Amino acid sequence: MKLDIVELQVKNWAEMIEWYSSNFNLKVVAREDDHEFALLAGDDEAMLALFAVKNLTHSSSKFIPYFRVNNLVESVGNLKK
Repeated sequence: MKLDIVELQVKNWAEMIEWYSSNFNLKVVAREDDHEFALLAGDDEAMLALFAVKNLTHSSSKFIPYFRVNNLVESVGNLKK
């Protein structure tokens, strides 16, 4: 199982693109200004997805990790054990 993408919901979308790019040396590999979405990548395989959320609250999800597996049924079975 490998970490594939971490999705972050942010208020200041454009500022956060610059902040993560400069502080973590990530490159923007996809950017959709109309929908305020950006995908950033570093040297490894994992990526960071930034989504703009206008009314981010303490109760809303702020990040969501996505994992990549070779065999979903087997991986779910292993996690249940």
